Amino acid sequence: MAAVRAPKQWSLTTTETITSIEAWENNLKYILSLDHNFASFLTAGATWLKKTNASPLRGFTDDDEDIPQIQRRTAAQKVAHLEMMLGQNLANIKAKLDQRPEDLYQCLMSFVEDNLLTAAGGITHHGITPEADEELSPSLENFIVVTWLQLLHPDLPRLVKQRHGTELRCRTLASIKPEISQALDSLLEELRTSEEAKVLRTIHPSFGRPPRIDNRPPASNRPYPSKSKTTYKPRSNKSCALCLQAGRPDYRSHFLSTCQYLPDSDRQFMARARHVTDIEDTQEYEDNHPDDNYPPPQSNCDCDHPINHRSATCRVNITQSPYLHVFYNQHPLRLTIDTGAETNMIKASLAHYIGCPISKSSQLALQADGRTPLSIVGETRLSLSRNGKTLTLEALVVEDLDVDILAGTPFMTCNDIAVRPAKHEIIIAGSDIVPYGSPNSSFKYHVVRYCHVLRAPPTNTTIWPGGFLEVDIPIDFPPDTQLAVEPRVDSTSCQSIKSSHAWPQPGILESVGRKLRLVNCSTEPIFIKKNDHICQARLVTSSSPPQTQVPSSPDLGPPPLPLPLHTPGYHSEQVSVDPDGIFSPDEKLNTLSLS
Repeated sequence: MAAVRAPKQWSLTTTETITSIEAWENNLKYILSLDHNFASFLTAGATWLKKTNASPLRGFTDDDEDIPQIQRRTAAQKVAHLEMMLGQNLANIKAKLDQRPEDLYQCLMSFVEDNLLTAAGGITHHGITPEADEELSPSLENFIVVTWLQLLHPDLPRLVKQRHGTELRCRTLASIKPEISQALDSLLEELRTSEEAKVLRTIHPSFGRPPRIDNRPPASNRPYPSKSKTTYKPRSNKSCALCLQAGRPDYRSHFLSTCQYLPDSDRQFMARARHVTDIEDTQEYEDNHPDDNYPPPQSNCDCDHPINHRSATCRVNITQSPYLHVFYNQHPLRLTIDTGAETNMIKASLAHYIGCPISKSSQLALQADGRTPLSIVGETRLSLSRNGKTLTLEALVVEDLDVDILAGTPFMTCNDIAVRPAKHEIIIAGSDIVPYGSPNSSFKYHVVRYCHVLRAPPTNTTIWPGGFLEVDIPIDFPPDTQLAVEPRVDSTSCQSIKSSHAWPQPGILESVGRKLRLVNCSTEPIFIKKNDHICQARLVTSSSPPQTQVPSSPDLGPPPLPLPLHTPGYHSEQVSVDPDGIFSPDEKLNTLSLS
């Protein structure tokens, strides 16, 4: 017959009856009595002292030698077992996610009431034994309410003091606790809203910006007319300076970066620099204060609308933001470093593409204007790597972001990253220096060498489906670059498979810190022998046609028109057959028929 066991001890809920509480208490006592370490404390007449500096062992002594050695316990063991049985400690009372604020308050109140001094407890206070049981004083009730507010939110007591400062002059904190409980949700929401991250970006103009100070000669000494009073005109939502200069009526329907008349070279430069040009707010200022050193530009746009105003010229330098290339699993990522951003952000489309975990977030983020909120999808935590170093990124997942990943001050602080814009360098942990920006002029690529061979590691390696193999690239290549990769079908690793299934597949991959990660996209593992020739790589370069410089001197005339090209119907018409008349007429006709 199987032995009867007591039910497993359960936790009390917020809705209990007297019967359920008694059943919980009796079951707990029965379970504790089954263990000889706790049974001695449940007997009638068992006492112990309060744990203080004077009595750290609570009055317990070591067992005598009359007790069997297997059951013998020391005083320290008895104290440890007693504290394990008593369990609850004020330091362990914390606010839980699934716990109501009122439940936390009742838990604190019950703990304090259970630890009040009693006359029969045998505990003295400053050497004096209390003659009567201690009651809950008003000061202790106020202390419980303050502790409750601090556990809910560290700044909640300060906010309650601001909101109920007038009432606290004539009432105690515990007496206004019902009013605080009713307005608790709105107070917590206000605290969460005040902690929203303000992203200090430079792509949005600041509102209420004063006009620039003009240090040039007075208007009377300049050949251009000026007005007596200059007014500042705030910028509208959209404006295109190119269409405004050409006199097109729809110049307010789009930005300059999306204008269809913008040359491709300028569009690519603006995309790389991440700078949204805005010159409408300085348009009237430039009209009233033209510079003598800058003559009116000549328009190359063929349009019917006359240009009856001068165009504004932006003389503020534009510098590309620092960026850092890292790996997330097999995905190469580019982090844009922004020392003025107070949080890290990642574009939602990129987060879904690389498969990073996304959890819900109640945090808010604003744009640089301090008013426009960003669309927050959630938050994520990524473990990135570069040159064997692990970089941690905790970022908000944002729908509308002009870069893939924005690494702000929290990312730089967590990973000890510093930026030297003058040297175009990023310093990681004070030792690893990573250059960014345009390639170094001292870098020389061997044009004679067509491609480089990438070798496997010095040990045999098996790449499972979905895994990757990290190989080093030659020092002739830049550390962060794009490489055109194609497999070596004559290698020993590819001899057992078909040429159409050769690994790695041809494509363009990105290297990070002279490391290249080759992914196994097949459904079968791939065995790579040590020092095997895996693939060959070639540096990817982009060639752009040279831009023709337009002469700026007014004395030169328009450039000459190119000569028309003669395009014959057939190239054979340029060939003369038998110019000396040696062939017979029949032979000449046969020769012409062949062409």
